[in-house]
Amino acid sequence: MLIAKWTSRSGKHTAELYRTESGFKYTGNGCGGYLAATTEHEAITDLERRVTNGYFQPDANMTPMRRVL
Repeated sequence: MLIAKWTSRSGKHTAELYRTESGFKYTGNGCGGYLAATTEHEAITDLERRVTNGYFQPDANMTPMRRVL
């Protein structure tokens, strides 16, 4: 189940957070994995930190992604 989503201004780059039976999973542009979070709030906070640090965008992209869900 999708619980949060971030996207770049152009929509080309995204990060999505899912709740699964085994925990919290994230996907991005060519990447993905599981988070060590135990609550939805922890998972969102962890992924938001990664988004803010530019983890899901190329280095040249200076406009931060925004949360859309």
